Amino acid sequence: MTCFAQEIIDRASELGITVLNAEEVRKYLLSYSGIIDVVNYAFDHCRADIDKLKKKNSLFLKVYQDDEYGDEYLLLSIRPPTNDEEVVEEVFGAVDVIRDKYISQTVGKSGWLQVALDVSF
Repeated sequence: MTCFAQEIIDRASELGITVLNAEEVRKYLLSYSGIIDVVNYAFDHCRADIDKLKKKNSLFLKVYQDDEYGDEYLLLSIRPPTNDEEVVEEVFGAVDVIRDKYISQTVGKSGWLQVALDVSF
């Protein structure tokens, strides 16, 4: 099973997605292996939809720790190259489209993946 987690991390890198703290991501995927197909599905649609945008965006994958609720999940964040309102709105629209494509795949799966806009500049 360890190889599947590493394959996801390697695939993310191949797609130009920066994996933040790969060891945490690997542990999460090992704990919630049911989400691996969802992650692959989201990667496919995310890369395709983001590449259609006019500007180059940065993508990051990490385990998000929600201390308030004691929860954790994979977060695939998309950071626009600028905080220009038009560019941010375009990326926000793409995030909604991507989320709509993979969200039904999460039903009955262990683990969770969230795709979100990252506006930390």
